[in-house]
Amino acid sequence: MKNVQFSFLSSDVERQKLVDIPAADQVPSPYWCNFLFWLTASGCSILFAAVGALVSYYNRVNGPAFYVLLNSVFYFSGLPCSLVQARVDSYFDTKFGSKSAFLYRGVFFFVGLILSGLSLLCSNGYMTLVAFGFAGIFSWLSFGNLTSLVSIFPKSSYGFLHMGHRSSDFIMLAFFQIIQVEGYNVEEIHKLYYFCVGYLFLCLLGWIFLIHDPIAIALFSALDESRKPREEVAYDDNAPATTMSPRFRILDPHTHKPSGHDVLKNLTSEEIFSIYYYSLMVCQFSSNLAGFFISYVRPVGKFDIGLALYFLGKSADLLSRGVIHLYLPIWLRSPQTVRIVVGLRLSLLFIFFAYIFFPTFPQNNLFIIALITIFDGTRGYLTVVCYTEGCLMYHLKHEQSNAARKLNISFQSANMLTVVAAETILLLQQ
Repeated sequence: MKNVQFSFLSSDVERQKLVDIPAADQVPSPYWCNFLFWLTASGCSILFAAVGALVSYYNRVNGPAFYVLLNSVFYFSGLPCSLVQARVDSYFDTKFGSKSAFLYRGVFFFVGLILSGLSLLCSNGYMTLVAFGFAGIFSWLSFGNLTSLVSIFPKSSYGFLHMGHRSSDFIMLAFFQIIQVEGYNVEEIHKLYYFCVGYLFLCLLGWIFLIHDPIAIALFSALDESRKPREEVAYDDNAPATTMSPRFRILDPHTHKPSGHDVLKNLTSEEIFSIYYYSLMVCQFSSNLAGFFISYVRPVGKFDIGLALYFLGKSADLLSRGVIHLYLPIWLRSPQTVRIVVGLRLSLLFIFFAYIFFPTFPQNNLFIIALITIFDGTRGYLTVVCYTEGCLMYHLKHEQSNAARKLNISFQSANMLTVVAAETILLLQQ
């Protein structure tokens, strides 16, 4: 097989010298292929978005604590799912071939989501918690499978996947407006879940088409080939270093440090990866914890503040994920900047809890909307940077896929910590 270099982004060519990668990897993913990433990623979170859109309904029927429990059962399964995938996925990829393993995993997970959506139709009260728990299991398994797949694709596909994962909220919003669902009675809730089941069938078909894409087939061959023993890849140590990914994180083969004169030259590749790993964890934890408690925000006047916060926050998140792939300065991609933004976001979390739990804190709808918008907007930026930069630190396909699985463990560890923190706060409240 002919040796080629990555050239799907001109800024990534200078330092990344790879071997045995199919020529198809030089070509950016076609738009329809990126659309399938968007579609399938939105399906992973469509049931969660449906429940989130009904926040006002669940507050009225069951009280705000029930909405916290719904979030808890959904997120609780994330960490076990990611740990299992990190443990067994590579084994099945090697045993059955990457293409077959990804295909059958994805089909099984989407069928599980469809069945979960049907079970939500037949449940009420606390049985909804059980049905939503199963929805969480298959949602996180599907998302982990997708992030592992996109890690071997050209960089342009990352943004479409992460935007798709947030777009489900706006699919719900469009459904509410077009069908004129108010979300306040059982019949209308059934309409919503029927729509979700139909949408998941569409996502299942999209997954099958994505796996059989010619570029995907070529990349699966590269992924299988990269697992075979190979000679050490040589790098040009005299190439200029910048803080753009993945060039400044390529290890010098003699010193095992990033080559060039980067400010992070005293850190190993794994140490730099850990910055993105823990930054993603802190970002996800703080965002989820705030999201769990938006039902506790007290409206000023008759304004439906819960629904507004939900959709405006998601809008900021989605917008930041899209903008980041149109233009992002070098300094905004560096690990130092990521750490600074993570630290600043934590101060906003404390302000949020002061706002909802201290009656003397001044109440203003515009203030809390602006706070959540900034908070969720930076979440989108951090999520995409951590996943993209973390995976592109590695140059072989199976290393990139494994890096994505590690980042999923970070993501899901944050979700688990959020559940524990949320339940602790509820207990302290009582």
